[in-house]
Amino acid sequence: MKQKLVDIYGLMERVDILLKNPKANKPTLMKYANELQAYEKQINGLQQKLGSPVQLWNEKLQSTGEDAQLANVDLQGMLQKQQQTLQMMSNISKMLHDTAMAIIGKIRV
Repeated sequence: MKQKLVDIYGLMERVDILLKNPKANKPTLMKYANELQAYEKQINGLQQKLGSPVQLWNEKLQSTGEDAQLANVDLQGMLQKQQQTLQMMSNISKMLHDTAMAIIGKIRV
């Protein structure tokens, strides 16, 4: 997953350079737009897969008794880490969408 994030950031940097170039060719911009959309779909799929376990763990956390407070702390840590991952993926998805929209806007001009 880390390599995929590095790939996404690299692609976004190339797109940013192209968007600043007034003579950027449209086929290259379209290629990058398609790649960004594919990454966005993958991230959305991962978000959906991770969303269900988070809800399940939240429900389990609610049902535990007082004698499981130590387990709750561990569980909360896991949930927090998972929520951070979801938030990061959501932020990347938004960045991909915004970049794709900038490419589309550049193509229309």
